[in-house]
Amino acid sequence: MAEPLQQRDRLRMLSISRLAELLQMDRKTVARRIADANLAPTGKRDGYPVYDGRQAIDACLSRSESAGATDPDRLRPFERKAWFASELARLEFETVSGNLLPVERVHVLLADIYGPMIRALDSLGDRIERDLRVSPTVVEYIRDEVGKARDQMEAGLNALLDQ
Repeated sequence: MAEPLQQRDRLRMLSISRLAELLQMDRKTVARRIADANLAPTGKRDGYPVYDGRQAIDACLSRSESAGATDPDRLRPFERKAWFASELARLEFETVSGNLLPVERVHVLLADIYGPMIRALDSLGDRIERDLRVSPTVVEYIRDEVGKARDQMEAGLNALLDQ
């Protein structure tokens, strides 16, 4: 009866080569991810270390799932260079596909959007005075309120562009 239990435990223990084969990854990648996870071997088979299959697979796959959260400062120089090259290629692709705009283009678009609105607000008091023949007190009140709104928009835009 002990024989099947030992066989099952033996099947759970996987070598780096077997893990690489199962996960369709390079042996070096599997070994590095196991080392990064500080996973200790649970034994030896034929002179090679074997690892608990579940823990080793989790260690190998968890890194690839969190690939979007890579901290370049924690990478080795060669990996950091490759990471930045891939990021530049990704940004270029995003720009070419139209999903990302250069900052200069954003400034032009914001000027195109806000320019006509600011000009209309600036002339609002004069148009109300001319067209509706309201008192100068009302015109001054409108100009003050429009000035406050402009200041708020300017502060919001500056905060947006400073990010």
